[in-house]
Amino acid sequence: MTSTNNAFLASSLPIGHSAVKNIIFRAATIVLHFVVYRFLSFIAFKTSDYASFLMFAEDSIQKTYFAIARGLNKQTILVLSFAVLTVAAGFYDTLLWSLDFPGYITRMKTVSAAQLTTSMVQFPAYIIFLTNSVQDITQVNLGGVFGASLYTAGLNFTLPGVIKPATPSIVPPVAPISGSVSMSPRIWLDSEGFSVGVDNTIMLTSKMNSTNFCHLTKLDANRQAWHCNIPNNDAFELIEGQMGMPVIWWDLPTSPDHSEYLRPERRDNPWKSLGAGGGTAVLKQVFLVTKGATKHTFLQTTFKAISVAYAPSLMQNSELIDFVRRTWGEIPG
Repeated sequence: MTSTNNAFLASSLPIGHSAVKNIIFRAATIVLHFVVYRFLSFIAFKTSDYASFLMFAEDSIQKTYFAIARGLNKQTILVLSFAVLTVAAGFYDTLLWSLDFPGYITRMKTVSAAQLTTSMVQFPAYIIFLTNSVQDITQVNLGGVFGASLYTAGLNFTLPGVIKPATPSIVPPVAPISGSVSMSPRIWLDSEGFSVGVDNTIMLTSKMNSTNFCHLTKLDANRQAWHCNIPNNDAFELIEGQMGMPVIWWDLPTSPDHSEYLRPERRDNPWKSLGAGGGTAVLKQVFLVTKGATKHTFLQTTFKAISVAYAPSLMQNSELIDFVRRTWGEIPG
């Protein structure tokens, strides 16, 4: 279906079959031929030019001889006008086809996903159902899945191939972990303090002070833990907060400006709702961190399980130990 500003060229009938379109466009061309013939015949009648009217039915050779013999006068102009308009009317169906299927020019360029955000559907589907068997993952058309569930129709793109990772290198810790939030376990990426870790401030609330502050405990060289009795008001604030956000340190954390949370847009982050509130949820997400010319790819897994007691309002230590063992594993002594 074609829509233009010109009412003479506009089409408002949604016809999908090409054969039917061809018949309609060809009929329009025949009608235009008839209109040209009748219009110029009317002009010849009004000017009493019977010779020019007879030349309308002759072939192009006879029209050429007529124009040469008569010279440039009103009869020649009328005959040449008829010839030109008739030939132009013969391309009217071609014009309609070009308007209906204008085609496009293919230009290949590499873009990031952020550059295509304007082409995303208003409510993208984060949960995508695949009909292919899990034993035949190679047959899954990822481009079709993205195009149908994330981006608007008409956006043609090809996902890049598998990029072989560089040779992994082990970066020694720049600073050891301690019993404080500022130096928590993390993955060190260079010798300047560039590192990635999980949110180590999830146990901090706005109502904590020096008397009820929950301090970190260093278990060994690689682990930290919280072991505190937290009032219910603070506990509910912890539950309502979003958990599982990764933190990026660009260098040694001498000030808060040297670190930041990975905060994607709401429509690109279903964990915005799953990470907050009660209940049990699991998150797996892939994210990239780039510093300079080096890019690092991470797969993060976050598991959240919350248990709330109302009556009695205080959980026994045995219940907490059993809860952790059921959801995570054995608790160190």
